Amino acid sequence: MALDPIGRHVYWLNRPAIYGRYTDVNRATYDGKSTAQVKRVNDAEHITDIDALDNRVALVRKNRTIISILDATTGEMTDLFSGAVKLRTPNPALVEPEDLLAVKLIPTTPIPETENGCSGVTGSCKDFCIPTVADGTPAATCLCPEGLQLVELACREEQPSLALLVGADRLQAVDLRTERVSTILNNLTDGSRVDVYRPPDGHQLLLFWLDAGSLFGGRWSPGGSVTDVQLLEPATDTETVEEVAVYTSQRQLYWIKKAQSEDGSGSSMVVQMSPLDHSYTKTSIKFIYTFTFGFLLLGKGDPTPHVSHPSLADAGGLDTTDSRLFWTERTTGRLWSADKKTGGDVRAVADTTAGRSLRLVQPWLRPTIAPVCEDGAAGCSHFCRRYIPGYTSEPVEAKCDCPDGMHLRDDQKTCEDGGDASGSADEFPECVSLSAK
Repeated sequence: MALDPIGRHVYWLNRPAIYGRYTDVNRATYDGKSTAQVKRVNDAEHITDIDALDNRVALVRKNRTIISILDATTGEMTDLFSGAVKLRTPNPALVEPEDLLAVKLIPTTPIPETENGCSGVTGSCKDFCIPTVADGTPAATCLCPEGLQLVELACREEQPSLALLVGADRLQAVDLRTERVSTILNNLTDGSRVDVYRPPDGHQLLLFWLDAGSLFGGRWSPGGSVTDVQLLEPATDTETVEEVAVYTSQRQLYWIKKAQSEDGSGSSMVVQMSPLDHSYTKTSIKFIYTFTFGFLLLGKGDPTPHVSHPSLADAGGLDTTDSRLFWTERTTGRLWSADKKTGGDVRAVADTTAGRSLRLVQPWLRPTIAPVCEDGAAGCSHFCRRYIPGYTSEPVEAKCDCPDGMHLRDDQKTCEDGGDASGSADEFPECVSLSAK
């Protein structure tokens, strides 16, 4: 076996006895996700040693009499004893060797060799590391033992992709690897929505869900039950929470609250936000609507269904991974999946009793935090939000904001009591009137 620190591949020899007398030169990326056969050599060549550097493989072959260089990209193999090389070789021992035992390729760029192989390299690994060279600069490739995954340069326990589902009376989780269904919270009254946040420094998830018009929060570790359940926004006779969403990059919670008018002619709606601990709140958007009837049309022209399946007539929730679509069937609670690109390969994943809403959890996808607001970088006392002046792509700035009942001081960072914190009229409309007759 040989490691190529520049090409970042592992090379090895394989002699599959059932296919005949030959030797395969194989390689794989350091993470093992991509493997390939580089060259098939007649076993009569009798390869005895191998080394690799910068996508070239040195082989000692033909009963230890020849050193050859194999180009791992093209598969072409050249003997070092061709005429051109022989003329440039001052050492007679390399012209006609009789008993070569080993070969070693030496990089011209030094590779760091310290206690863990990568100490002192910028962004070095916290666990297992292979020193590499990238564009002539010492670098590091991080590896993890089987059963662990690489997260932020450290090896952590693998966790499966999970589907969180809401039923009328329970929250359930489906392990998408094993299709195992488990109930993680019972005794709901009328469950409807769920969303989730996973902190970048831990395995415990923060769950937020709606039940009978109230917003709840709790903590959950995969394999266990929901704990630390808290009522965040209670429903009243006239007010209910209709939707909830986690804004991961800002570490904020958003929800829509609906209030019926006293005469029953219409409803007022507000979008409110808070940090994930719900320590204070702000009203972001206010609007009022009165509908006799109405409809929403998305897109133009004749719509062509991407996925056609009878279960979609009663779909309760929809979410997606990089490669597949997932949805729930509201009545049966069944979880379905289809190929995201083609819309084919529709199959039932699991039978649950919670088909009203769906949220997928992909633990290896770590939340990306807005850099301008991360770890108090902007100095805001309360809310920090990414702000794009003039709605252009650049630059992105930090804008501090305050909870309801507070306002910003002159420093534009610190909130104090008094005033109306909803003064961000340049960002959010205060009133939008919608009507249909």
